[in-house]
Amino acid sequence: MTLRSRWWRAMMPRIGAGIVLTALAVGVLAQERLTSPDLVVLCSNNVESCVAVVAEYEEMTGADVTVVRMPTTEALARIRVPKDVGEFDVWMGGPADAYTLAANEGLLAVPDIADSSNIPADLKDPDGRWYGIYGGILAFCVAADAQAPRTWEDLPEHDGVVIPNPLTSGTALTMLSVHYERLGSVDAAMAYMARLDDTVLTYTDSGTVPAHVVGSGRADVGVTFGPYCEREQLLGYDVTTVYPLDGTGFEVGAIAVLDESSARVEATRFVTFTISDTGQQIGAAAASQLPVSDRLDIHLTQELEDLDVPIFGRDMVAAGERRTDLITAWVRQVRHGAY
Repeated sequence: MTLRSRWWRAMMPRIGAGIVLTALAVGVLAQERLTSPDLVVLCSNNVESCVAVVAEYEEMTGADVTVVRMPTTEALARIRVPKDVGEFDVWMGGPADAYTLAANEGLLAVPDIADSSNIPADLKDPDGRWYGIYGGILAFCVAADAQAPRTWEDLPEHDGVVIPNPLTSGTALTMLSVHYERLGSVDAAMAYMARLDDTVLTYTDSGTVPAHVVGSGRADVGVTFGPYCEREQLLGYDVTTVYPLDGTGFEVGAIAVLDESSARVEATRFVTFTISDTGQQIGAAAASQLPVSDRLDIHLTQELEDLDVPIFGRDMVAAGERRTDLITAWVRQVRHGAY
């Protein structure tokens, strides 16, 4: 068992409190928003992580919090819709490049956070509109009986590959950004994705799912963040995490108070708790992720430094700016078969 696995097992919190809704239930929530609950958290992370933090926050404060699970790209589209009454107060989880885009569009508030010094400067918005809370490094999750790809260029040679869908998943956008930087242009990245598309069994809505698909024996290789594959190992599945030798990217999962929130004070209190060392440990452990606080013994920056492969995507502002272009190119050149 690795050091991180021992830490995650020791930190695994009780999952319980909190109401979890899917996107299908949001319409009902919107109708009741004026009377309840105290806070609505839009969760684009693994739902266990959001619920674990919410459960601790509810117990600590007595607040009534509802969690709505929605993949990153879908969540961004939802908060872009103008509305008379805000549906959500806090957006929690999903890659920070989406938060950069939301901040530039005026969708995020600037909460009065007293102290975020535990978060490295490059893992939070300089204007205080979003904060990193967890991270993960993009990897291949490989079944025990499958030949492991060692590089991205090996991957299209494998049958039985499962990857997340760029139309819904922030993980997929991290993958597209890796190929953009690795290969040098949008067209080169899409040519690679078109080759990979020939071997893809399925595209998943969420970036957390490929690891479980591989673990349950339905695919040989999945593209996901390494911690999700290692969590499958903790659950007893025979899978291996492989970081591609020709370079990979990473996720900084973020949190923000939404500009549409009608509960700014409660939302700020929740964000303050979530970005604390305690909040980060609870959330990261529930989903086998890495906290970002450099005050902790194990954190994202350390893991990136220890990984002996090229790392792409360090400029999260640039990643946010090219997000729409990459999705559009993938739809046009891969999904609709231009190549």
